[in-house]
Amino acid sequence: MPMPRYQHGAVFVNARLHISGGAVGGGRMVEDSASVVTLDTAAGAWVHQEAPEDEEDWAGRAVSQ
Repeated sequence: MPMPRYQHGAVFVNARLHISGGAVGGGRMVEDSASVVTLDTAAGAWVHQEAPEDEEDWAGRAVSQ
């Protein structure tokens, strides 16, 4: 389960809630590697996402899905 956060962005895509950015306790910003988390509301579980190795890989994944 990801750390609680505030001052974040969130959007639903179908049954998945994608949460991006934000701050954690003490006003620290969320680390890049953990900046996006996804909750599958149909399954009631957090979805594990692997971090892309580079920006091109990230863009390719976004387009292919």
